[in-house]
Amino acid sequence: MRIRGSGSGFQGFGKGRDRSDSFRKGRKKGQKVRGILLKWISKDMAWVNIDGHKLLANLHSPAPEGTHLTFIIRQLSPEIILKAIFEPSAAKQGPLDLIKTFDTSRTLFENKFRLLANYGGNSLHGFMDWLIDTPEAFVMYSDVVSCINQINRSMDHEKNWQLLYAPWMLPEGRRHIAAIYQKNSSSTEQFTELHYECELAQLGMVRIEFLHKSPDAGYRLKTQYSARTQELKQYLKSRSYPNLTAPPECLGISRLSPREHGGLLSEIIFAQQKKPAK
Repeated sequence: MRIRGSGSGFQGFGKGRDRSDSFRKGRKKGQKVRGILLKWISKDMAWVNIDGHKLLANLHSPAPEGTHLTFIIRQLSPEIILKAIFEPSAAKQGPLDLIKTFDTSRTLFENKFRLLANYGGNSLHGFMDWLIDTPEAFVMYSDVVSCINQINRSMDHEKNWQLLYAPWMLPEGRRHIAAIYQKNSSSTEQFTELHYECELAQLGMVRIEFLHKSPDAGYRLKTQYSARTQELKQYLKSRSYPNLTAPPECLGISRLSPREHGGLLSEIIFAQQKKPAK
């Protein structure tokens, strides 16, 4: 199908009508959409993934596979026509832009993850094996990690927080994010604090605050809703912890405070924005 107009456009192929109709749902002319370049098939045609829709795009500017692209919808009918647009680099983006970019990338990956993930043990090793066997998901995951790295570079590292993305910890969850804090208290001891957050059915937002100072480890469990907290506690006890001689002890279960409902990522980034200028 011939792509009309200037810039870059695209059209779905392979079960084309079903795929195109699915993409059109909930979208409108002028809307921005983000996608990942999956694979070049000629000098100006490539497969891209936009919100889980694999579509064939006509691109007039070369970009490496795995590149995160932004399009604006020029037309939805009778053909889908998008135009690739330039967005400011991460260095010029404010905290809201960084969070929005990360959230879009994370949603793209987690939609695929929940659909296809099937590995044993819910371990990092099993997760990485699954990524290697699922190239399309690997590209999406790499984009999430790239977004996390951009946010980390923008943060005040005097506070020693480093953001992480660990969806293998609770694969059935969504909106995963984690932050680790390490402090050397002496030449032989190191205190580590890891806050892990996701959303789970019946529990809402869940935050697990792991605390470790050798040889002791524990965690505090905070949830938005109180149902099934004991099941989650048993699940955490059953997991393997390679660097510990025993599972961490539960130090308490409580409800998330209202100020924590905005999420760990927003909490950390906006706390830094309030830091007085030197």
